Amino acid sequence: MPPLSPAAYSWFLIAFQYFPIITLIQWFTPWYPQGKTSVKSNLNLPGRYAWCVMELVGPVNLIYTLFEAQSSYGTFATLPFANKLVAGLYVLHYLNRAIITPLFFAPSMSPIHVVVALFAVMFNYLNSSCLAGWLLGYGVYNHPSEDHNSSRSNYFPYVGLLLFAFGMYGNIISEHTLFRLRREAAEKKDHYEGKGKYDKVYVIPPAKGFFKTILFPHYVCEWIEWFGFAMVGFAVVNPVRASAFTAPNVTLAPYYIPLENLLVKRWGLVMPLPPILSFVNIAMTTAVRANSGRNWYVQRFGEKEVAGRGSVIPYCKWF
Repeated sequence: MPPLSPAAYSWFLIAFQYFPIITLIQWFTPWYPQGKTSVKSNLNLPGRYAWCVMELVGPVNLIYTLFEAQSSYGTFATLPFANKLVAGLYVLHYLNRAIITPLFFAPSMSPIHVVVALFAVMFNYLNSSCLAGWLLGYGVYNHPSEDHNSSRSNYFPYVGLLLFAFGMYGNIISEHTLFRLRREAAEKKDHYEGKGKYDKVYVIPPAKGFFKTILFPHYVCEWIEWFGFAMVGFAVVNPVRASAFTAPNVTLAPYYIPLENLLVKRWGLVMPLPPILSFVNIAMTTAVRANSGRNWYVQRFGEKEVAGRGSVIPYCKWF
């Protein structure tokens, strides 16, 4: 496969801006054949290994592009430190998500429908391609005018690193709490035999710790992690002058224009569009999953066991 080009990067960036529209469809259908809501189908894939493959697309594509694609920086070794740092954070996230968690900690993973797997592959490929092109300096979305004060960009990355670390920690702790509860429930039911001994054994987490007021703190913590990732993106260095590696102009989706007005025109910052898209699109996708997950908990265990907790907003029954 040929490495990413500036023209392809531009097209991917345009397309990825409109990914939230796809998530709107999910709000109007309960069909999501993965995890708690998986269904029996001849098109199902083994959950654990399908998850690994579809999630590894992102870091593998990012690393391949950074090392193989041409850029104004020359080689990966000559990329600015901040660019390498952002790439490292992305790979770290997926090292945990694609390898460590599913292969070493998750007691089981329900089958994943091939349609879900293909959409995940597409998402991860687009996301990693947009990030890689941006890190290679394929053009900055917008530069502030010289008379703006952009001192905020000096501390944004440090705050972002703290948020990224906290979010990743909270995500891991929350998921491991769920894994422990599932193992304990499976053992009580004597699910000891065979590789699938924990299949379809789900419990509702007690209302304490990260789960005290919401049912899906692992999603919220992941949002914090990706928001921090976007803030670290303000440190990324990109060429100011146009070159052979400058991507064609990208027109912002209408719902990103207010953010552009704030960051670029008012605060005088360069808008790190690709990591912002990562945060927004991941938040939109997991918000739908959290909402359907709460409905599943209510149907399976009843409102009393849910204890008034929201999916991602404390004590909000609707979200």
